[in-house]
Amino acid sequence: MSFKDLYAVNRIRMISLLVLEFLTSGLIIGVSYINTYQITAIKDRKWQQFIFLITLSLILFIRVTAKHLL
Repeated sequence: MSFKDLYAVNRIRMISLLVLEFLTSGLIIGVSYINTYQITAIKDRKWQQFIFLITLSLILFIRVTAKHLL
């Protein structure tokens, strides 16, 4: 089955899956980018900023994981 056949079977589902995959990729890149700031916060001993960034990355991780579980 080719990509064109998959698209023809259910267009709405195919488009929504592609959009979700792009969003998931973007969120994963965002979490990796936040990790850089976490390391900098630890190095500079800014514990409040570190806790905030840990919480933010945890929320993004849960969102990414939840999308893949559905």
